[in-house]
Amino acid sequence: MSLLDRYLNAVRHHLPAAQQDDIVAELGEDLRVRFEERAAALGRPLTENEEAALLKPFGRPLLMAARYRPRQFLIGPAIFPYYWTTLKLSFAVALIVIVSLAVAFAIVGRPLDDIVTLLWKAPVSAAFQIFTWVTVVFAVIELAAGRVREWDEWDPRSLPVETAPVRPASRFEVGLDLVFSAVFVAFWTALPRSDFLRTLANSGVEIAPAWSDFYLPVLVLVVASMVAKAVILVRPDWTRFRLLTGVAGTLALLVVLSLLLRAGDLVVPSAPVREQARVLVHMVNMALRVSFVIAMVISTVTTALEVWRYARARPRPVAHRPA
Repeated sequence: MSLLDRYLNAVRHHLPAAQQDDIVAELGEDLRVRFEERAAALGRPLTENEEAALLKPFGRPLLMAARYRPRQFLIGPAIFPYYWTTLKLSFAVALIVIVSLAVAFAIVGRPLDDIVTLLWKAPVSAAFQIFTWVTVVFAVIELAAGRVREWDEWDPRSLPVETAPVRPASRFEVGLDLVFSAVFVAFWTALPRSDFLRTLANSGVEIAPAWSDFYLPVLVLVVASMVAKAVILVRPDWTRFRLLTGVAGTLALLVVLSLLLRAGDLVVPSAPVREQARVLVHMVNMALRVSFVIAMVISTVTTALEVWRYARARPRPVAHRPA
């Protein structure tokens, strides 16, 4: 795939689906004419370095795609894609936090009025503040920096070669993961203060003290994962970001689960101790250990496959032709 084709392919990812073919065809025709004129002037095919020099003034694919959007007045076309992405990401994170708080309120028994007030007022207030501050920040950037391409060190040769492209993430799957993560955060934050949860619904079994050492690390791990998923929800085509956060999350998960396997019993009988409770405790602890091992294997294999797919999709080194 030529450097020009790689550039057009990258621009396509940032265009509305209904306009992709027409815009890419128009842009490609214009760029190919420039390439052919330059090659004719030199009397030879262009090298990759010369192709990159012709493409660089057009700016990053994201910025090129932004020029085909409706005109923006406060935020210019060079800054607007970054502004819009930041705005959507901030809204997504705020919504996750609000939903998590509402679930936590419900679990700890807060009045229904408090939950309704939170779900009614918090999104409007958060949306207004996020929109205001993000807009102000990017307006200042627009005034101070002008066009991004004047100080951007982007190199067209860094464009990916999509010989075996990694598919973008499914927004539905990512959104579903976020919902389950939010419910878990609500449960996890309510656990230390809820006797009902700590005693597993008065089942005769309760959470062992060993869990206290893992409360904060697990909470940080899940919240960090939610932030990464919120980014992926906004930009599902960021395959490198998805890979890096996935590898980091898997490594952190392996460390936490390994420590949990060494922590001894994770549930203990509630007082008074009964023989049935002892049997249940043994079964639950065994089930937890087996589940942890299975989770470690699945996470490792899944992440390894993602890394392998991404490695296959990466461009192979190509020797540059002499100028």
